[in-house]
Amino acid sequence: GATLQKRADVNGVGSDSTLVPSAARWEKELEIFRQLNLIGSRLYSDSYDRDNTLDDLQSNLKIQRYRSATAPLRELRLYYQDDLRHLRRLEGEVVEDNPMYLAARTLILEVEEDGGQLILTSYRVVGYQKLALRDTANYQITGTFR
Repeated sequence: GATLQKRADVNGVGSDSTLVPSAARWEKELEIFRQLNLIGSRLYSDSYDRDNTLDDLQSNLKIQRYRSATAPLRELRLYYQDDLRHLRRLEGEVVEDNPMYLAARTLILEVEEDGGQLILTSYRVVGYQKLALRDTANYQITGTFR
């Protein structure tokens, strides 16, 4: 029953919408964030280096960071308060490079804790796509849940 307020911008042209998605629509809406789970895949699990407990210079949060030079998910940052059970934000950098196109995007999920449960409050996708022999398309999609 949550409401999604969504804004999409492509090359500076924006559009706003408000939705009350069905369960199937929620799944489709958040599908892109499954890429943040590549660390757990058998194909890439050995390609990540992990940095424990970095300080976030912008807040009082700690960061656990995973980096890979070869996996499509180049970097994953988990922002948390005190320990990982108190997760506040996930950020991932995804790069796709093949003969047809080059694409890169930053995926961000913001969460809050409510009664011991993590509640998704917002998301953002910022990136670009460069097709062979075409201009680059820059985009940003922001969703806020109410």
